[in-house]
Amino acid sequence: MHSIIKEGNQTPLLVRNEGVLVKTDIVWESFYLLLKRNPLILLWLPLWLLRGKAFITQHVIGRATPDVAYLPYNRQLINYLQEQRRTGRQLVLVTSLPEGYARQIANHLGIFDSVLSRKDLIGRNKAEKAQGEAADSDKVNVVYACRDEEDLSLCENWPVLLVNPDPKKLGAIRNKYAIEQILISENGDWFDYVRVIRSHQWLKNLLVFVPLVTSHQISDSTLVLRAMIAFVAFSLCASGVYILNDLLDIPADRRHPTKCNRPFAKATVPIRTGTMLIPVLALSAFGFGLFLGTSFLYVLAGYLLATTVYSCWLKKIALIDVVTLAFLYTIRIFAGGAAVAIVPSFWLLSFSMFIFFSLALMKRSTDLQQADTHGRNILDGRGYTIDDAAFVQVCGISSGYLSVLVLALYINSENVRLLYTHPRVIWLLCPVLLYWISRVWLITGRGQMHDDPLLFAIDDRVSQGLAVLGMFILWLAT
Repeated sequence: MHSIIKEGNQTPLLVRNEGVLVKTDIVWESFYLLLKRNPLILLWLPLWLLRGKAFITQHVIGRATPDVAYLPYNRQLINYLQEQRRTGRQLVLVTSLPEGYARQIANHLGIFDSVLSRKDLIGRNKAEKAQGEAADSDKVNVVYACRDEEDLSLCENWPVLLVNPDPKKLGAIRNKYAIEQILISENGDWFDYVRVIRSHQWLKNLLVFVPLVTSHQISDSTLVLRAMIAFVAFSLCASGVYILNDLLDIPADRRHPTKCNRPFAKATVPIRTGTMLIPVLALSAFGFGLFLGTSFLYVLAGYLLATTVYSCWLKKIALIDVVTLAFLYTIRIFAGGAAVAIVPSFWLLSFSMFIFFSLALMKRSTDLQQADTHGRNILDGRGYTIDDAAFVQVCGISSGYLSVLVLALYINSENVRLLYTHPRVIWLLCPVLLYWISRVWLITGRGQMHDDPLLFAIDDRVSQGLAVLGMFILWLAT
């Protein structure tokens, strides 16, 4: 350690990497990178856990590591370190990670003189304690930039630079340690946890009410209650899957112009917290599902399996990903039917597949436009290139128009005569739907579409007005 830390005009500054300089947990990120490449590693995880934390760190990081150029660094700390370096102060990066990867971080930032293993730092600290006060003249005084209790325990004889300390413990720390500086940077708040579960996406789960509405049984309070329980179960399950999807997509999200602000990508919510939330939400969903019977539980389990397979594999395969997305929308209608013991009609399922396939392609079209705007030729984490944009748009528009055709054929079927007194009035829905589909694709072509077309439709005033008009038409036909 004496060969790394030199005496000079200023006290050397040792900077903890994990959780201080880099706000994320790199070991957990590496694990999810590895999981995305090969989900079968879950079979080996129990054996790795038996070997201990050090083995997991070496084994996981040795196989997959996040790109150091896109890690969420503490910018306020980096600015402070740059100022210190300009004054000639020696900066040393302290890490528990493998030395090779730590040097990549140091080389990328270009402000550190050397890299030091945390194990070596612990060894030096123990040696100083063993030498006692008589050895004070032989010590190299340092300042340690750290945050948590584990690291502060190493600093009994050194001044510290506190980075985002716990405000409740700050008073006790001031009494025990000499503090050079306290740096408080922007941290996450409770709203980031709301964003993690994507509660705004729960609006999609209103599709579980569709079988109840289309069968004209919305006035049955018992069935409405069962549909509401199905809505809660699907929302909890979907949130768990969204968290898994975000954890697997952290590297791609950091390269995206808007998704880079997601809590896991910015490291405002710990990856460990997200990992714990996944089983909690999934088990809660199945707990609610127990009230609805085995048929609903089977559909919910199928949705969970399909979304997990999509997050791990299918989302990387062009066209398969959008077909799967359309299916995941439609399965919500299946779930609503299972909850209230109503079998969705052939017409409803056909219409759903075509309209949701169109919306899924609209989402990919928007992603491709954003990639093109930022000078990227491929879609990170997806199987598309910029050259596919025109094909995706044509397929999406065609699928949307096919949903209008299914609606027109349904109006002339026997089913509609059993449910509506004036079925011919429903023909007015065709131009309404035709206009809406044409309009949202026009907006998409202009590059003005939201990342999620369904959420755009919910917030869009014109779409809201057309929805009210559609309900009025159905009321006239009843």
